[in-house]
Amino acid sequence: MADLKISQLTAISVLTPATDVLPVVDSGGVTKKITTNQILGSGGTATLASATITGDLTVDTNVLKVDTTNNRVGIGTATPANTFQVIATTGIAADFAGTGAAGFQTIARIRTASASSNGFLIQGNNTTDEIFFNNFYNAALLFGTNNTERLRIDSTGNVGIGVTTFGTSAAKVLGLANATAPSTSPAGMGQLYVEAGALKFRGSSGTITTIAAA
Repeated sequence: MADLKISQLTAISVLTPATDVLPVVDSGGVTKKITTNQILGSGGTATLASATITGDLTVDTNVLKVDTTNNRVGIGTATPANTFQVIATTGIAADFAGTGAAGFQTIARIRTASASSNGFLIQGNNTTDEIFFNNFYNAALLFGTNNTERLRIDSTGNVGIGVTTFGTSAAKVLGLANATAPSTSPAGMGQLYVEAGALKFRGSSGTITTIAAA
C-alpha cells in the first residue's frame, strides 16, 4: 500500500475493514494510511465481526475492569469481588452474584457508597431456592408506592401498614394505621381494617363487624 498525502485520500465511504483506511503521520512526519484490520489484528486478518480482546480489559485504571480469569466485571474497582460490582465514592454502589452466609447465596446487594455495611440484600437459599429480601443493616425494610412508604418491617420483626412506630418493647407485632373504610364489598373476599382505632372486618355481603374496640 503506497503512502499518500492526506489531501490525496479518497472520501470516506462504507467499506469493509480490510479496505477502509485511516490517515496517520509517523514519527518522521510521513503521512501514511492503515486499515482497521491492521489496527485490530496481527497481519490485518481480523475483522470487526470477529475481533476478540484476550486477557483482562482495564479502562482508565479503576473505571472499568473486565476480569476474564474470574469472569467478573467491575466499575470503580480494578479487583471486582463479584460477578458484577459497582463501587462508588458517592451515590449508590451495587454487587451482583456475590457470596453469602448460613446457606444463602447473595444475588444482589444495593447500598449507599458512604456505608459499606448497609443496604438492601437479595439472597437465594442454596438448598431450597427460597428468595430472601433483607436490609442487612440494623434498620427497617421499607416498601412504597408513588414515592410514599406503605409497609415497613423493622429490625425487631414488627410489621406496619401505614405506621412507622410501634408500642414500647413491641416485637413481631402487626400494626395497622387508621384506614379509609371500604364502601364496597368485592365478592370472594373480606376486608380487615382499622377505623378510629377500632379493628373492623367487612365481609363480602357488606356486613361490618367490630372485632375490637379502640
